Amino acid sequence: MIRTCILKTVFLFTGISLVCFHGLCQQTPENTKTYTADYESLKNYSAPEWYEDAKIGFWVHWGVYSVPAFSGDHAAEWYGRWMYATEENGEKRGLATHNHHVQTYGDPSVFGYKDFIPMFKAEKFDPNQWADFFVEGGARFFCMMGAHHDNFAMWNTKLSRFNAVQMGPKRDLVGEIEKAVRARGLKFGVSNHSGWNSGFFQFNILNNYDAKDTTYQDLYGNPIIEGKNVRPSERDLNRWLARTKELCDMYKPDLYYFDWDINGAPFETRRIEFAAHYYNKAIEWGDGRYGAPGIVLNYKNKAFPSGAAVLDHERGRENTIPAMVWQTDDCVYDGSNWSYVPNAPIKSPKTIIHELIDIVSKRGVMMLSFGPKADGTFPEDQKQLMFSVGGWLKINGEAIYSTRPWKIFGEGACYHQQREKNNLYV
Repeated sequence: MIRTCILKTVFLFTGISLVCFHGLCQQTPENTKTYTADYESLKNYSAPEWYEDAKIGFWVHWGVYSVPAFSGDHAAEWYGRWMYATEENGEKRGLATHNHHVQTYGDPSVFGYKDFIPMFKAEKFDPNQWADFFVEGGARFFCMMGAHHDNFAMWNTKLSRFNAVQMGPKRDLVGEIEKAVRARGLKFGVSNHSGWNSGFFQFNILNNYDAKDTTYQDLYGNPIIEGKNVRPSERDLNRWLARTKELCDMYKPDLYYFDWDINGAPFETRRIEFAAHYYNKAIEWGDGRYGAPGIVLNYKNKAFPSGAAVLDHERGRENTIPAMVWQTDDCVYDGSNWSYVPNAPIKSPKTIIHELIDIVSKRGVMMLSFGPKADGTFPEDQKQLMFSVGGWLKINGEAIYSTRPWKIFGEGACYHQQREKNNLYV
């Protein structure tokens, strides 16, 4: 009895000491320091362990463009751009889409991209079913499309009426899937491609289609057009920053993905401002601290200096083992298409698995995109691909998840010669 009392007293004292010590640690300069909007500050970043352990995540290209679901000579998710292109614009790869639109829906001046929004109903979207699919497929995180180049917000934004809550599905698609995937232990990310909205609808504006009605400017943008050159206006830039911050603040994403569209000089001060905002928010949420905020910010090319965020290669890979984890974003479709197109062939599970192994061997992470139908269901072939990859991971996941690369990757000269022949190095 005496020994028990002594042990309890020691434990209680030790517990109090740890609490006090932990409290003091929280007040040290390093733990209270926050990021400032400059590269030198942002370079104090390290990627979280959960991300490097994850190895594979899924995401989707899903939105208003999933209604026409037509790729023409390019990508189906670019339908809103190419439907307005004509021969006079000198853009031959857009003509198939333009002609298809005229024949199927009529004059773009009358039936514009905005008129697809009521047709995007997502009536069969089941976020819990989606999340179960992702778990079955072996994904450790999921990235939801927040907005593509068309600027239609898939979340409950307060900054635009062109969103999935007020129009189309009349549902907070981002919010619903966020809750479902996190309930299953997956990390959650958002994807934002709206930076290029200023250039995406340039043919609509140039050809005086339905963008001439200023009531649609919040969807079609307010770009500055000088001849064939298009650049975002101050309103476009400020609107991008406000919405980008809002998407971050509302859903607290573990990962935030950007396309190439924010790489240009007009976005520089704002993308730096957002990066600091995102990192500081993660510290505020309790995800990490200065130097290791615990979240992932993706960038392409040279939008950020090395070490300030996580580099992403679109359909590409590293040819070495870098000092920092990196990412490949790829799609179940080959070529330029990313969103749903009826009867379009997809890759085999073997192709995806071989790609994943190569990425993991060089300290990378794969983010694989699927293309749901407009109603929110996955085509059967995409589901089977997902489940096949998951089945392989159930058997071999020990060699994938939570691993770190050896000092070399691949075996022998033939391995590297074959990869160079197939252009599998970036």
